[in-house]
Amino acid sequence: MTTSLRTGAVLFAKDLQKVVGFYEMVAGLRKTHTAGDHVVLRAGSYELVVHAIPDEVAGKDFIESPLVIREDCTLKLVFFIDSISSARKLAAKWGGLLHAPDREWRYVDTTVCDGCDPEGNVVQFRQRRVVKKQLKKRPQLKRVTSKKQRHAKQ
Repeated sequence: MTTSLRTGAVLFAKDLQKVVGFYEMVAGLRKTHTAGDHVVLRAGSYELVVHAIPDEVAGKDFIESPLVIREDCTLKLVFFIDSISSARKLAAKWGGLLHAPDREWRYVDTTVCDGCDPEGNVVQFRQRRVVKKQLKKRPQLKRVTSKKQRHAKQ
């Protein structure tokens, strides 16, 4: 087990495998451990444990169909990804959703878009913006010739 883990979260899911697949494919996390009631996913120093909701709670119908983002919750998971556009397509394929491009915004050096996983848990994806630096033109250097070279040209 690595000692470089810095932060993480535990997320409870009604459909464990569907939620795990979503975070693997959309957020780029990789499965590092599986047990009967939970799966550990990692990316860099971040660890997400997706834990099955106990049967006595899972039987209750709290996941709406069609999918509704539970925006009134007190927690939002944030993931840095390479492409919000690709994540939007993958999220739909894996049962979640990301808001349309007109709902994206900029924050510091990222483009940000909220959405949800297959069970309506709010998720935020951030794509680092590529900032093109303006290169200053180098001044043209004049060729300096010695007195000897100038006299030779005459």
